[in-house]
Parts: sequence; structure tokens; C-alpha cells
Amino acid sequence: MRPSSSASIVAALTSLVACSNGPQRPAASEQSAAVPQVASPAAGSSGTPTAARSDGLPNATTGGDGSAIVLNALQPDDAQGLVGELACSFQVEGQNGALLIARADVDRTARAQAVVRNAGIAERLVGRTEGGFGQLEHGTSFGGRGLAVDISPTVRVATGTEEVRQRATLTVNRADGAERTFEGLWNCGP
Repeated sequence: MRPSSSASIVAALTSLVACSNGPQRPAASEQSAAVPQVASPAAGSSGTPTAARSDGLPNATTGGDGSAIVLNALQPDDAQGLVGELACSFQVEGQNGALLIARADVDRTARAQAVVRNAGIAERLVGRTEGGFGQLEHGTSFGGRGLAVDISPTVRVATGTEEVRQRATLTVNRADGAERTFEGLWNCGP
């Protein structure tokens, strides 16, 4: 076979294959030129999407498997069974319901107990250190199955009552390395 006829045969076969596979998609460079790029309406000022979560807050989860950490407001019965003379709760300002409720005895050897509603499921947590209510009031860490929660109070807010209210950060760490921070109020007292 002559070289010119083998080139003709290859060209003919290529045409047949192209026709049998249906319409061809343009190359990636042609696609980007043909399709205008539109910013997502949920994009923040940095252009990074900030999808709204069912808890009404932007998804600020970092790391992990890519799934969001979602703490839902606690239900009335979620804190039943927590042991302790005094309680504290964490609530995001402007949101209904607490994201965490904790109780502890006024005893330096006591460990606080807490509950959160993680992705709709109530989960019990235990204080990582002893210290009782005194430790709880000043901020503490809790641990549970695959979840750690740290409360870090920053500035005290006047209440005019026995209740101690502080601006605080609640940080959730998941076993897969995911982390999410919530800003709100840490309310402690009778």
C-alpha cells in the first residue's frame, strides 16, 4: 500500500468514528470562551461561595471530609439528665435557642456535662478536665464520640443580675479534622 492511500484510509476511518459517536463537544478552551462565567449569588465578597446552612449561619467549616459541621438549636428535652447544680448555655446572637447547654456542681473535683444537637442528633459531652462550675463559667472543653467542643469566653457583659454573661467563641472539632467556630454569648448562673 502506498503512503498516500494509507493516510486516506486513516482519515476516512477517523471521520466514520466521529460520526458514529454523535456530536463532538468543543475542547475545554473553546468551552470557556463560549460559556460566560457567572459568579454564584451566594458568593461572598471574596468570591468564595458561602452556602447557607439549615442553622441559618454561613458554612464556615474548614478541613475534614468537606461536609459541614451543623449545630442545631437544642430542643426542650435535650438537656434532661444532665447532672449539676448550676448551668451555662451558649447561644448565637439573633438565633433562637441554645447550641450548647452544660451543667456542673460547685465542686472542684466535678466534671461538667453538656449536650449539643449535631446535625439534628442530640449528643452528650463530658468536660475534659475537673473544676466544676467554676471551670465551666470561665470556659472549658468537652469531648464526646468523634466531637470536641471548646468554649472560650472573651468579654463580660453586664446583666444586672446574678447571671454571668460573656461574649464567647464556641469551637467544634470533628475527629476527621473538620473545624467550625461560632461567635455568641456564654450565659451562666442559677
